[in-house]
Amino acid sequence: MTPAIQATPIKVKIAAAVVIVAANAVLYRARSRPALMATNFVAASSIIILARRDGATADDLGLSRSRLGAGLCTGLAVGLPFGFVLAFATLLAPLRKLHKDESIASASALDMAYEVALRIPLATAACEELIFRSGLEALFSRRSNPWQATTIASSVFGLWHVLPTLKQLRSRGAATPRAECSVRGRIGTVIVSTAVTFIAGAGLSALRGRTGSIIAPMLVHAAANGSGYVAAWYVSRERPGSGASPARRPTHLCGETGPSTSPSYRDTSRRTP
Repeated sequence: MTPAIQATPIKVKIAAAVVIVAANAVLYRARSRPALMATNFVAASSIIILARRDGATADDLGLSRSRLGAGLCTGLAVGLPFGFVLAFATLLAPLRKLHKDESIASASALDMAYEVALRIPLATAACEELIFRSGLEALFSRRSNPWQATTIASSVFGLWHVLPTLKQLRSRGAATPRAECSVRGRIGTVIVSTAVTFIAGAGLSALRGRTGSIIAPMLVHAAANGSGYVAAWYVSRERPGSGASPARRPTHLCGETGPSTSPSYRDTSRRTP
């Protein structure tokens, strides 16, 4: 007789929810790079600890050394071409304006290198995969249908991106279509973003399940975000007919005034030598 599946203890669910909600709120308000990275590291560590205390093994978490090779090979095989295609698509004329972001237009090449080499692969891709595809899925998949665990983790992953989407809308400035600045436009953009990240989360979960390693979704996540950032950085620094010159920071950001609210790059135009 197959043993009955036990539900995840309510205390564990509440603790995981508190960690995720608190981290998301802190990330929305954080302004410094150390604060952003530290928040992600603490959140990822907390979720993994909760899963381990709940009885999850290294295999449950996708952290088994025996599956490292499979995760690495699959992650590179999927991530590299996917990242290339995503970057190329961003540079196409119909999509260029959609990816202009005034918050990164003034970023230097060194800033861009930091984002691509450190923050995106470590603080974003690695930490988010540990939170959602490793810890959160382990908490639910051990006591429920794997598809239910994937649905829960992917749904939370989609909701995790609501506040960042709102922040990005404010920081895009003049590149943001007027329709997106209305309440209805913002709601529509948030819904689309949440749906897209839900689908992306489900795809990353499939990679995690196929390889048995969290490394595969980490690499694909990093490749997608990194290539997208580089392409957005490039098009955001362009001005019509002038190549890759930095774009001017507008005064109105989707109905708001003042400098960009981006946590990574602050307005330095008023600094004195």
